[in-house]
Amino acid sequence: MNSQLFTIKAKKLGVKLANIRQKMGVSIDDLSLWSGFSVGLIEQIEKGERSPSLPQLEVISFMLGISFENLVNGDLTEKPPLNLTSEFFNKYEGLRNRLIGVLLKKARISKNLSLESVAEKCAISGEKLDQYESGAISIPYPDFECLCVFLNLSISSLISHKGPFSKQYNQTANLSRSENTNHLPNDLSDFVSNPANLPYIELAKRLSVMDAAKLRSIAEGLLEITY
Repeated sequence: MNSQLFTIKAKKLGVKLANIRQKMGVSIDDLSLWSGFSVGLIEQIEKGERSPSLPQLEVISFMLGISFENLVNGDLTEKPPLNLTSEFFNKYEGLRNRLIGVLLKKARISKNLSLESVAEKCAISGEKLDQYESGAISIPYPDFECLCVFLNLSISSLISHKGPFSKQYNQTANLSRSENTNHLPNDLSDFVSNPANLPYIELAKRLSVMDAAKLRSIAEGLLEITY
């Protein structure tokens, strides 16, 4: 990603974070105390002078009590912040950086892409991408977005759905599913809202993008097995 676009994205994200923090009546000092991030770091992020990583955004969204999606989109959902130690968040960020790096590297290798080719597409050095993949350094969110787009990775698939943030994420996801199924018949709405049926829904989504010939081939194969 070129430096000008990176700067624009970082500034836009910083403005969104600052607006949400201010609307919630949370001072930079309070956010620093809750998250363990220095006041200087938060100020740099909000001014767009430094772009946060995905783990840092997860921490901020958790401490402000809103979903990750609402945070990066600038949508406010009120909820009291929770208090955890800065030591916990430091360990959390380190672990998440390593995990995200592994997933990015796995996606790159599965597509038979070299480190250098991916780094060039996102306008970063091969050395820096290697550090991203090893978890040695945090990935600024604009670079993270670029890598996800180029590697065809869904950002939502890399957000932490387990551990300390799982309850908040799942509550938001369940609410979203509930709102999206209000227009469905009761029996279908109950089916879609039941987590046990998620594998069937995912299968239906995959089948929905297949062409007719492929679906016909699958159906014929199932008939051969059945009869």
